[in-house]
Amino acid sequence: MFVKFKRYKYLTIVLSLLLILIPSYFAYERYQYDAFKRAYEQKTIYEQLDILMNSTRYVNAVRKAGYSIDDYNVKMMERISSIETKGGQPVTIISPDDGVTMITVKKIGTTPNVTSTFQFNNELELEYVGYMKIDSTSQERIEVDDETTNKIADEVRAEAKAMLKDIYQSMYPNEK
Repeated sequence: MFVKFKRYKYLTIVLSLLLILIPSYFAYERYQYDAFKRAYEQKTIYEQLDILMNSTRYVNAVRKAGYSIDDYNVKMMERISSIETKGGQPVTIISPDDGVTMITVKKIGTTPNVTSTFQFNNELELEYVGYMKIDSTSQERIEVDDETTNKIADEVRAEAKAMLKDIYQSMYPNEK
């Protein structure tokens, strides 16, 4: 009896490893895919954007939600470099990096030729705002008061939250 077991010892070990490793791999893949779900339900907007955009794992989910992604950047950078929201005002959210989220707004109020870039920290508090004229022929300085800046920053935060909610609902339609 002992001789038979010794003969099949290596086969038993290999089969046991396969029976353990294969389900472990699929469980790990599912755990990684649900990282956005955990972030959406428990973490800050910065962490949600970080998990969503700093890999290629959620490219299909973002496309399923109706957002367009540049294929070239996905292949070259191996992450989602930017997403443009579908709301009334075109807002481009750039992939978070080093605790900073950059969000670009192409139109400020009634001024169509001004682009603004908002830099938020990881708590989505405004750190820096930059305004730039798209038509660089004129040399006039762009002046925007604090009230307008705060209003636009609130709109940008709301657009980011709406985008994250839309992507979450397309990924998990049966959830809240």
